[in-house]
Amino acid sequence: VERATPDNTAPMAQPAKAGKKRHVSMGMVLFWSALAVIILGTLTVMGVYARSGYYIGFDSRDNVAVYRGRVGGVLWFKATIDTQTELTGEELPEDILRDVAMNRTFTSSSMARKYIMLVEQAIVDISTTTTTVPSSTTVQSSSRSSTTTTLG
Repeated sequence: VERATPDNTAPMAQPAKAGKKRHVSMGMVLFWSALAVIILGTLTVMGVYARSGYYIGFDSRDNVAVYRGRVGGVLWFKATIDTQTELTGEELPEDILRDVAMNRTFTSSSMARKYIMLVEQAIVDISTTTTTVPSSTTVQSSSRSSTTTTLG
């Protein structure tokens, strides 16, 4: 009987891989591209919405200002002052004061500025208008006898 000689050979070691190669499928590229487009598109739409629109309100000095953006802001998009005025709440009539306190909104900057100009003009007209009443007026009656009456 022959004896088997032991096998002292070891399997050959494979050389270490220099870098792992990943197989990227076209589906994965499309998925991540679509996800990026959706996220960027959503952020863009939110930014456009948050910056659209105008409203009037009081600034930090309690003067009337026209703001660009949404009342209270949307996400991290805060409203910014578009037009600054020197009008204060004390100068405003009650109905206009309520409009400013309730942040009346407008679709464009020009409409908001036009509203403010009309308010300023109304305040100027109210403060400069004086009423004069004549001290005596002559009224002639057209009856049979002509009489003159003086009102005083």
